[in-house]
Amino acid sequence: MIWGVIAIIGSLLLRAKAVVLIPLVYLLARKSKDLGLLAYFFYAIWLMNDVFVKDFLSFEAIKVLLLGVLPSLMVLREVLVGVEFRGSYNFKKPDMKVFLDLRVVVFVLVVVGLMVVLRLRYEYLYTVENQVSLMAGLSMMFLLLSLKREVKKVEMFK
Repeated sequence: MIWGVIAIIGSLLLRAKAVVLIPLVYLLARKSKDLGLLAYFFYAIWLMNDVFVKDFLSFEAIKVLLLGVLPSLMVLREVLVGVEFRGSYNFKKPDMKVFLDLRVVVFVLVVVGLMVVLRLRYEYLYTVENQVSLMAGLSMMFLLLSLKREVKKVEMFK
């Protein structure tokens, strides 16, 4: 629930009109997880339409990441996991294992390094389309390499 409040404050600071859907997401998630996910889908689409970032390596991108993306992902986590009001005051030490994983750190450093090289050395290639395609391609490659052991293998032709 606290991430919902943070997402509301962040959306107001970003001047995003999608802020009106956050209470609806939580109310529908209490009724049914599927309805909550459907409302979250429309919230995410509206938020992406409201917020625009011209450059990956800018203060504007960091502001959108910290005020828009991170709280929105945490709202999605709360919708998926569920929030109980009775146990919400039990403060536990956060699990930092995910953030300290060497693969994640290397991936972030590689992406930022490639963006810096692209911007400094190949200025004519540093367009919004190329930034999006580079981020999407590297993210998909990282995801596929990370989940390689967890994906079930299916034999096509026996």
